[in-house]
Amino acid sequence: VAQVVAEYRESIADRPKEKSRYKSLLDVLEYEYGDDPASEFGPRKLAELRSLCVASGNCRRYCNTQTRHIIRIFRHAVSRELIDISVVGRLETLQPLRPGQARESKPRKPAVLDDVKATIEHLPPTLAAMVRIQLATAMRPSELFRMRPVDIDRSDEIWMYRPENHKTAHHEIRKAVPILGDARQALTPFLFAEDLCFVNSAGDAWCKDSYRIRIGRACERAGVPRWTPYQLRRLAVQVVRDALGAEHAQALLGHSRIDMTEVYAKASEQRAIEAAKVAPRIG
Repeated sequence: VAQVVAEYRESIADRPKEKSRYKSLLDVLEYEYGDDPASEFGPRKLAELRSLCVASGNCRRYCNTQTRHIIRIFRHAVSRELIDISVVGRLETLQPLRPGQARESKPRKPAVLDDVKATIEHLPPTLAAMVRIQLATAMRPSELFRMRPVDIDRSDEIWMYRPENHKTAHHEIRKAVPILGDARQALTPFLFAEDLCFVNSAGDAWCKDSYRIRIGRACERAGVPRWTPYQLRRLAVQVVRDALGAEHAQALLGHSRIDMTEVYAKASEQRAIEAAKVAPRIG
């Protein structure tokens, strides 16, 4: 198992985000089972590791996700010809935790618009613009951080941000984010950047932690309850869903089925534009 862990660590060595996500899991896997033959790591041992995750107070969703990650680690070992595919097949027979078998995570509520408005008053101009854009577009923070002027199509009346990389890009799904109204006004001063539109004071790209922390501090200065960037996304979607319905909210989020046709993609893009027109804004 130690060799399985080592191979996976090497495979993600140049991917900081995955290194951070998998570090503690790989450490535990190596510590608990490093000396065991990988071919003998089966559903029972996987269930033991999951029980450790539950006992540590983690929610059911997180424990099930960590279990899938372990299976992914062993699937990589198959690709490296370290183990037989049958090992992965056995691990996949372990059923996910059901409701009641671990604590449930608390549902994340949307941010309160008045709290967001108060918070923005205590943010520097760059962060204030980022919040306004995310609120008006329901973008994921990662999509906001990667915005570049070159990715924004300004050839028509409505600007469209077409990120080069996004969460569902590996499914060959095109993502198009309408930029209009408050989002367009907030973004315009940052369209002269050579690379990323938004960077921190050190000239580096923002990350979800630094973005969330700075917002949290501004909430304290404003005297309002803390809210997070993902609660901002939920607020935007809630407003659109209430005004136009679930399909428009889905289009604004960029959620779609893998087998969508080009015709449907166009219809979804139009819904996203209509949704952006009613999205919440600060002004």
